[in-house]
Amino acid sequence: MSTGKILAQLGHALFNIVSLFHHKKDLYETWKQSRTEVVLYEASIEELKSLSTVLHNHNIRYNKIIDAGRTQIPSGSNTILIIGPGNSSVIDNLLSHLPLYSKN
Repeated sequence: MSTGKILAQLGHALFNIVSLFHHKKDLYETWKQSRTEVVLYEASIEELKSLSTVLHNHNIRYNKIIDAGRTQIPSGSNTILIIGPGNSSVIDNLLSHLPLYSKN
């Protein structure tokens, strides 16, 4: 994905998080205490599916951003996987092997 496309997908992700916090104020208050955001890893579709399964099996909140297919990405493609908010030690344990995102 181009830098612009990545930023657009992150905008969709941010909207989903804001909507979640609007409906679950207690969750927002918990997240506000840590304010941890980390951007990890540029993954393939298969890797995103695998990560989703792992997160689901560990009862970690996640949200998939699915592209509409109007520009660079085929319709229905999972472009971003939002993880959390959740227990940071559990999330770290599951994802610590993934590198931080880097656009060279």
